[in-house]
Amino acid sequence: MDTDFLQPGTPPLLVSTTMWGTQQFVSKAIWDVLQPEYKPEPTMEDWNAIEEGFRERWNFPNCIGALDGKHVVLQAPPSS
Repeated sequence: MDTDFLQPGTPPLLVSTTMWGTQQFVSKAIWDVLQPEYKPEPTMEDWNAIEEGFRERWNFPNCIGALDGKHVVLQAPPSS
């Protein structure tokens, strides 16, 4: 195994590029293997069940998803 890129004095861009490529390769491999079991593509029945849940709970028909807002910590001004 060639480890010359780990030697002192190696340009940071080379190390960064190598790590980026490796991370992308490993992430895609993990996704390809685990996605079908843990994050399968929703079926029409799944979409209908999600829509029914929004309609029944929130009286919001034809909705199949929602994004949560940003949570920000605020500090009250002095003497407020």
